Amino acid sequence: MNLVLLIMGLYMIIMLIIGIFFSKRARSTEGYYLSGRSLPTFVLVFTFAATWIGASATLGKSGQAYNIGISAISPTLGTFVAFFIFSFFAGRIRRIGAKYDISSIPDLFLKRFGKSTSVIAAIVIAWTLIGTTGTQLIAFSKVLKYILNPYGISYEQALIIGMIVIVIYTVLSGMYGVAYTDVLQGLILLIVIGVVVPFGALNMAGGWSEVRTQLDPSYFTLKPSATMFGYTITSFLYFVAGPPYWQRAFSAKSNKSASRGAFGGNLLIIYYSFAVILIGICAAVVFPGVSSDESEMLLLLMVEKRFPAVVYAITVAAIVAVIMSTTDSYLILSAQTVATDIYGCLSGTKDSKKLIRISRISVILVGAFAVLFALSRTNIFEAMMLSMTQFAAGVAVPALAALFSKKVTRQGMNAAMLSGLVFSIFWSKVLHSPAGISESIAGSLVSLAVIVVVSALTQKQTEVPFFE
Repeated sequence: MNLVLLIMGLYMIIMLIIGIFFSKRARSTEGYYLSGRSLPTFVLVFTFAATWIGASATLGKSGQAYNIGISAISPTLGTFVAFFIFSFFAGRIRRIGAKYDISSIPDLFLKRFGKSTSVIAAIVIAWTLIGTTGTQLIAFSKVLKYILNPYGISYEQALIIGMIVIVIYTVLSGMYGVAYTDVLQGLILLIVIGVVVPFGALNMAGGWSEVRTQLDPSYFTLKPSATMFGYTITSFLYFVAGPPYWQRAFSAKSNKSASRGAFGGNLLIIYYSFAVILIGICAAVVFPGVSSDESEMLLLLMVEKRFPAVVYAITVAAIVAVIMSTTDSYLILSAQTVATDIYGCLSGTKDSKKLIRISRISVILVGAFAVLFALSRTNIFEAMMLSMTQFAAGVAVPALAALFSKKVTRQGMNAAMLSGLVFSIFWSKVLHSPAGISESIAGSLVSLAVIVVVSALTQKQTEVPFFE
């Protein structure tokens, strides 16, 4: 246990040092939010991947694989396709961002359609980011409670400890610190959870042939279901138009860097996903009979019980890296959304020092709301899907329309976002998702139909300020 605490403490200290080092560069809004649009391909590859590889993609997915086998890959199929498509237009996002001084999706909406469209999108995005940040905190507190349980640390205390560390280095350094800590965190993840643990788990289970013998054949069959299809579409919509990934494209030093970074990040995501699923399937052989509620912690249990102490200690650090790499990304984006896209838009202020000060306060406030979200839920995967649904239903289609369509209008954008959100809630809460169809699918289809119809009806009423 002392070794675990030593390595985890050392890791957190390194994160804080990186935050302090880059704090001097984060003195303008472009530096704080976008690293001065200077990120090279190598850094982008890791920050794209590390932002996606969070608690849900590691602990949640390994727990799902334990329960349902290879079908746990289903939601991630949407991510693979989304990132593949995204890599083709990431350069366009970067080019438009640099040319028109755009730094976010709401900022794009503001320059094309005005304040109302921008603020509606920013509010939905802010809610989504609070939920996704809270999801990471659920995992962080579970991990800390697991390893600090002998010291009497509760779930709530672990939650607060984790949030404090992440908030400090995010407040200090902005996107510079987030991106460059992602490189370190990404390397740790690939080595430990991508290589050491899955191959060790396979060896413990007696090899692949023994795994196939011990488990039911259904574990190795991809079983489509309405629920899994809904998760897949939600993941696709969120990641093809996801605010954290657009932010990284805006931060790239060139158009090619943006596209290559997204494509390279996707390759890492694909490899990592299969590695984590292999761990979960092997755990089903090594630790049969674990309840679904406890299965999300099996990765740590397996390493603690069956691996050398030093490997367990490094794995804990890697899990912490998983969570921190995603949480800091959502925190910095939430700060930008609250400070610039909501406060800055409504107040009209462009004072960089004031906006950065408000951003740093926003990081703390969003962290506090994320803690409240985390206290209300315990399942990592379900919490992540809940937070992504509203964005997928209301903002994903309008975001892509704003990037690609000359014909979309302000009226069409506003109507699409509001109708997508309202219908998704109605579909889920009132109709109870007929035929198991996800509210994100229902909401996004309504959003698409509304944006086409309303934009066609109001085409002559709206001037498009710019479009490439």
